[in-house]
Amino acid sequence: MSPSISTWAFSTWALLLFCISFGSYSAGAQTKSASYVRLSESDEIRFARSAAPAEVSRDATIWVLRDSVYEIAVKGSNNNACVVSRSMPESIEPVCYDPEAARTILPWEIRYMELRLQGASDEERERKLAEEVGKGELVMPSRTAMSYMMSSSPHLFDPESGRDAGNWKPHIMLYMPGATSESIGLSETTSSIMVARPGTPMSHLIIVVPEFIDPSSD
Repeated sequence: MSPSISTWAFSTWALLLFCISFGSYSAGAQTKSASYVRLSESDEIRFARSAAPAEVSRDATIWVLRDSVYEIAVKGSNNNACVVSRSMPESIEPVCYDPEAARTILPWEIRYMELRLQGASDEERERKLAEEVGKGELVMPSRTAMSYMMSSSPHLFDPESGRDAGNWKPHIMLYMPGATSESIGLSETTSSIMVARPGTPMSHLIIVVPEFIDPSSD
């Protein structure tokens, strides 16, 4: 692990990554609609696009958060999708999805975040999401799917310390249902490659890439 990244920040970001793809992080039961970091729609769009290289995000569908509901602001043409995720109210996390992840991972994430913003407790979210998966209303990836988190703009939050956790590292995520470190020959977790949610339908390989992408100035 890079010495510039503290253990608490690394651990928090790992938990946030789990939440992004499977809603696993519990911030405590909530009975009222949660507040969240609000962005202008133009900022939301440019931050979302900055999650991936222009070749991926330029023609992607862009989702934005409007009054606690995610809606399409820009209809794309390449079947990719980008959004500013909010796994916690205080965080903003730009992410782009390839077509398979846009079909499967993104609807799960949107449903998770909307339920939380609407005030559903942890138990209610887990129950509703499990029911919707069981009914086929939410589906798991049928092949390896990919998402990008390469933006320099994330604002992460550490719930234990109540502090801004800053950025982690630019990375991509490969969703490999059922994968474990052992199944891909990874003997131990490193600061540049790791398996999150191992052995589950939402297992994904996190791979650090060399450079951040800055949001456009438009």
